[in-house]
Amino acid sequence: MYGYGSATYMLSSSILIIMWKDEQFGLTFLAALNHLGKPGGLAALAGNAGEGQQPTRFSIWGALFVHVYCWCGAMSMYNFNIELMRHFQRDTWRSFQYAFNEFLPCLFAHLMLALNSAVLRTPKVAPFRQLYISSRIVGLILMVNSTVTFCEFVTQTITS
Repeated sequence: MYGYGSATYMLSSSILIIMWKDEQFGLTFLAALNHLGKPGGLAALAGNAGEGQQPTRFSIWGALFVHVYCWCGAMSMYNFNIELMRHFQRDTWRSFQYAFNEFLPCLFAHLMLALNSAVLRTPKVAPFRQLYISSRIVGLILMVNSTVTFCEFVTQTITS
C-alpha cells in the first residue's frame, strides 16, 4: 500500500508541476485573473499573447528538469537522514561532514527550483546560456549520484 500511495503522490505531483508550467496554481487560475485589468484582458484569458509577446510558460524541458530537481532533492534528503543517523551512532565530526555532504545536492536542487520559477526559458545570451545549461547538467549528475548512493545505502542495510 505504501508503494501505491507513493506512486499516486508522484503522479499527482507531476500533474501539479504541469499546472505550474501553465500558471494554473491549484486550479485558481491566478495568472488569468492578473490579466483582466490589462488591455485585451479577455483575450489574455483565452491564452492569446499580445503581438510580439511570448507566452510566459515553462518549456517541456523546463518541466522535466523540475522533476529532476525534485527527485535529486528527495534522494539527497534520504541520504542526509541516513548519514545523520550514522552521525548520532558514531558521534564524530567526520560522520557529520558526510551527512552535510549528502545535504548539498538538496540545497542545489532547491536553488535551481527557485531559479526555474523566475527564469522560464533558457537564456539566449552568453555566458548565461552556458551557465544555465551547465547547471542542468550538474543537476542531472547530482541526481544520478544521489540515487546511486541511496541504492547503495538500501542494499548495504538489507545485506548487513
